[in-house]
Amino acid sequence: MKTIWTFFASQSMIRLVILLGSANTVFGQTAGLVPPIVTVRPVAAISPTATDIVSTLPTGLTRVAPGDRFFIEIWATTSRPNGFASVYVDAAFDPTGVQVLDVIHTDLFDLFPRGVVDADAGLVNDLGGSHLGIQCGDHVGVAPEWARVAVLEMRALIVGDVRLQSATSGSAILGIAICGDPSGNVDDSFIDFGAVDLVSGCTSDAACDDGSICTDDLCGNDGLCGHVQNEVACDDGNQCTADDRCLGGNCFGIPINGCLECATDTDCDD
Repeated sequence: MKTIWTFFASQSMIRLVILLGSANTVFGQTAGLVPPIVTVRPVAAISPTATDIVSTLPTGLTRVAPGDRFFIEIWATTSRPNGFASVYVDAAFDPTGVQVLDVIHTDLFDLFPRGVVDADAGLVNDLGGSHLGIQCGDHVGVAPEWARVAVLEMRALIVGDVRLQSATSGSAILGIAICGDPSGNVDDSFIDFGAVDLVSGCTSDAACDDGSICTDDLCGNDGLCGHVQNEVACDDGNQCTADDRCLGGNCFGIPINGCLECATDTDCDD
């Protein structure tokens, strides 16, 4: 197996990209033929979808905070009327930014389930399963229907910006197969693989609180915290100042003429 890594890092957020592929797939490459026979889409979620079959893909999660647990659901659909006999894909991720906690298989693809996690390489190899026999008559995953293949339970580890792409030489046996098709696995040129882009950073303005009354704390759309200086009323803790107000990120007051700051009552004994 050959893996090619590309990443960019910063100190304030992580952009997680999980890409899917199978044998001889170059991640991020556009399918060779349009329309594809098979479309595979990963979707990020705060919790798993209640059903393995949907007519419309669930709305994906776009942001998590470092330390959060989340799920990546693998969905597949095909234009072939017989539906899927098996779906196995590879999922690549950055192991410094996220951790795979568990591999969860679905009832649709519970025969020969696989999903080998290589935490060091950042790869879940041959993720998925098969179904044969009477289930093949169910026409699983025929468009516009989507079938959930497997679920990855994951955790965001760090703050940073990571983008990863990999190219693999996949299994000669496992892949994506259509029920009743004697030709074997669907060639990669007929498969449209997708990616999920997830930002790990702040999730609310409250998460950006720097403890200063003299800044307005904001969580940006990019997951980065911002701190804007304001000029609101404040208390500088000095008894001998009045009209305290924020200026330049700090609290200042106007000195009171003739005032002597005291610590106890005896300090003010005349």
